[in-house]
Amino acid sequence: MHSERFRWEAGTRLFDQGRAVAADEAGALGALRQAIRAGGEFLVGPGGVERLEQGAPGFLRTRSSGTTGTAKTIRRSHRSWIASFEVSRDHLGIGAADAYGVLGELAHSLTLYALVEGAHLGATLHSLAGLRPGRQARLLGEAGVTVLYCTPTQLRLICEAGRPLPRL
Repeated sequence: MHSERFRWEAGTRLFDQGRAVAADEAGALGALRQAIRAGGEFLVGPGGVERLEQGAPGFLRTRSSGTTGTAKTIRRSHRSWIASFEVSRDHLGIGAADAYGVLGELAHSLTLYALVEGAHLGATLHSLAGLRPGRQARLLGEAGVTVLYCTPTQLRLICEAGRPLPRL
């Protein structure tokens, strides 16, 4: 049976560009953690994370940037993502012992999905957005990242940085 809402597991640790993010810290990553812990509906977009007091618990909204037209808002249930998290856990063996790495901004759906999945499973989270690929590769290695969510272009740039990443 799938849970109905995202969890931020107690053991989940969060790092931004190699620096630990304190539990009460502001900013998009701290706001995401607070929104998940609050349990209500929230919105993630180019402007950051916003808790929707009038929203329905168990839902999230993402907003596109509108670079190719009118910005769009997409509403998803937590349950739909949780079902995918559980497939990853059951078939790939990922969980609390893993360290996730993300290279994009939180407003990107791939990054959002990865961070929420990792938090829900209790993993350590490393956001490396805004850094050059060589620095990202160095921090991925130093942190022992075992799960990496990135685009094909980001992966190519990480590989071109030439750093060994034995845990990936």
